[in-house]
Amino acid sequence: MKIIGRTDNGYMIVVKRHELANLCGYYSTSSDDCPTFNSGDEIKVSEMFKQLYDLAYRKEKLAKVASDLREFADLIELHQPIVFNDEKAD
Repeated sequence: MKIIGRTDNGYMIVVKRHELANLCGYYSTSSDDCPTFNSGDEIKVSEMFKQLYDLAYRKEKLAKVASDLREFADLIELHQPIVFNDEKAD
């Protein structure tokens, strides 16, 4: 990607097709669901990356939740024969 100019509210850039596909979340332009990009298409990069920004901002909290879930799963496995006993009594 190369910046080739500046406008009043942004930049003009040159992007290779595969870079554009990657930027939009596709492995390559040959990915089955990768759209055909045309002049005038608007790509809302900020919206696409908002989820990644939010995840990075909440990294510590998410790590704590993941740890708590692992601990809970270990507890369930420890007591699984009691909690999930599907055998019918004779």
